[in-house]
Amino acid sequence: MSLSRPAALAAALLLTVLGGLTLTAAPASAHASLIGANPEDGATVQRPPTEVSLEFSEEVSEPAFVSVTTADGIDVTGGSVAVDGARVTRPLAAAAAAGEYTIAYRVVSADGHPIEGETTFTADQPAAAPKASTQPGDDGGATEPTPADEGTAAPSEDPTTADGSDTEPAASQTDESDEGGVSTTVVVVGVVVLVAVVTLLMLARRRGNR
Repeated sequence: MSLSRPAALAAALLLTVLGGLTLTAAPASAHASLIGANPEDGATVQRPPTEVSLEFSEEVSEPAFVSVTTADGIDVTGGSVAVDGARVTRPLAAAAAAGEYTIAYRVVSADGHPIEGETTFTADQPAAAPKASTQPGDDGGATEPTPADEGTAAPSEDPTTADGSDTEPAASQTDESDEGGVSTTVVVVGVVVLVAVVTLLMLARRRGNR
């Protein structure tokens, strides 16, 4: 049975109105939603991570709030929240202990609607202690000489040269040479004077014997 013309027009108008309502309602209800977390919701990890991250179905904007607390309500976050498109991250403190953690978040979706919720994870062991940086010589041990140190010889206190001969300053050798020359001159003069005296004595004795 075919519909009358007024009934067909009324049906078409009704479908148009319903379709418009559907199209306008769809964007309003399409708020951002959490689609992933690291660590995953309810997961058990060996140690607490260095940061937690949340992934949403669409880009979110600041301000964004993320807190990570222990079962006792102690906040273990160690830095500020970072928003990168649909991904939100926040670092954790280095001394996070073992136990259950709750990640609570509140972000703003692209249409300005606030989205909030929470996830949980459990760590079997506390966070690994950071490795202390070591510097050469910090352990108190003797340090090896550098090539520059090995190539620099300390000045020797012994004036003996490599060939075993003793070296003296040039001034000392000059003084000794001068002293040696003076001593030789004195000896020669003394011998000449002595010979002259003996000769004179012998001549005087000969004259007396005549």
